[in-house]
Amino acid sequence: MDRIGRSRGWPPYQRAQFDRGRAKGGHLIIGDVNESVDKILELHDLFGLTRFSAHMDVGAPSHERMMKSIEVFGNQIAPKVREALKR
Repeated sequence: MDRIGRSRGWPPYQRAQFDRGRAKGGHLIIGDVNESVDKILELHDLFGLTRFSAHMDVGAPSHERMMKSIEVFGNQIAPKVREALKR
């Protein structure tokens, strides 16, 4: 965030901002599979989402890490979200 922010004139990203973003009601979906599922369902309930799109490349992860994130999302997170929404 600092690299992007510098180019846009933003102040440095603070740990408190990150912590708020990860907390319940926050905008960041960072964590294990269950934390991610819970956050997506929370956002679904809050905003009545009918679709979900994630920006996954913040921080310029390596290709391998990006592919792993996509794999985890597609094979573990998305199916659990779909199953929870059926109930």
